[in-house]
Amino acid sequence: MALKNPGIYVLDTSALLTLAFEEAGYKEVETLLSEAGSGRLRVLGSFISRMEYLYVHLQRLSAAQANECYENLMHTPIEWIENEDPVLRLAAEYKARYSLSLADAWIAATARLYNAILVHRDKEFDVLEKEIELQKLAKKYQ
Repeated sequence: MALKNPGIYVLDTSALLTLAFEEAGYKEVETLLSEAGSGRLRVLGSFISRMEYLYVHLQRLSAAQANECYENLMHTPIEWIENEDPVLRLAAEYKARYSLSLADAWIAATARLYNAILVHRDKEFDVLEKEIELQKLAKKYQ
């Protein structure tokens, strides 16, 4: 595992939803975003998390409410990483080697290539604990 920069974090979609719905662990995410807003650290997000975030909100809320939540997300200090070729290649490798969803492969590859700590509450990422530094949030249901 590469040495991680403790000042760079990638938020998995589960972390974003934890914050949005104020579920267990949301204060940790809130603190990271506050620190990023003050310039003390960087918080990154994968482009694919935006789609996941929006579709979950569309499932739970009206279209207008979901779109408002999405717009609020876009005004946070998250730096969005798009589908860059190096991320694509590593995501494909992760998808081929591990039992990861497509979105989780992209998110994990983003964390690895940016030497970031991956903040999540998704058990799927456990297979990558030797490659990526993981910060696990409290589980949704305890």
